[in-house]
Amino acid sequence: MLKSLRKLGLALALGLGLASACAPAFAFGPLLQQSITSANGVTQTTTATTYTLMTFNLSPGTWLCFGTVNFTPAGTTLNSGYYAFSTVAATLQTGQQSGYLATSGGAASTLPAGATPATIIEVPNSAGASKPIYVVTQASFTGTAPKAYGNVQCLKMN
Repeated sequence: MLKSLRKLGLALALGLGLASACAPAFAFGPLLQQSITSANGVTQTTTATTYTLMTFNLSPGTWLCFGTVNFTPAGTTLNSGYYAFSTVAATLQTGQQSGYLATSGGAASTLPAGATPATIIEVPNSAGASKPIYVVTQASFTGTAPKAYGNVQCLKMN
């Protein structure tokens, strides 16, 4: 019984942050989040042209970024949609390291939502106070210009 009470006391002390020597070597946070509704989506005016959907200013450290991007065709034929994290505004950088993901469909009211792959983004200390990271989109379509919208989060890992 006494041994159980000691374990409970240690658990409470750890839970209350009293045992700082046992604290992990890293901490999570902050969590940055941006949401753009379909009504306020970014219109993909020209087919196969890349647009910036969101911009995050990330401080030096390791970030995990993820989210969901959607395209609303608005009565058009939407052949494909691409979305990725990029270090350059309005530039689609392909490859898994940038969180690149493509989806395709046809004439539809909304392409299936695409979850951007969880992407590790390193911002070196030499970058200064912060570094802009862009969520970019590109749609291939005929007819009325579709809109891109979604919800993206970046969590600092250290």
